[in-house]
Amino acid sequence: MINYQTDRNVLTRLGGEEHSTYANNTPFSHIVIDEFFDRQTLESVLAEVDALDRSKRYAKFLDRETGHNKFAFLPDVVGSNTARLTQHLNSGPFLAYLEKLTGIFEFDR
Repeated sequence: MINYQTDRNVLTRLGGEEHSTYANNTPFSHIVIDEFFDRQTLESVLAEVDALDRSKRYAKFLDRETGHNKFAFLPDVVGSNTARLTQHLNSGPFLAYLEKLTGIFEFDR
């Protein structure tokens, strides 16, 4: 299980350990990870999202022809648990995990 305290070294090692499973699954590369995040964290995020005023819930953006019906959370509307999860998913340590897992790197090192 990944949590907010999981550091870069642990995540990088975990991504490396799971890479073979990810890369060798068919018919395409993928992985299924049960209990990826702890249930309490996700339940707190779900409660915040469910409580949002739908009129303020999403901002629609159209940046290209295929961008129709794309939505994003307004940063000042989401709760603190949702913001924390979003920040974690965009953090360097978590991105390092994804790089090791998938073998896809943002840039050459």
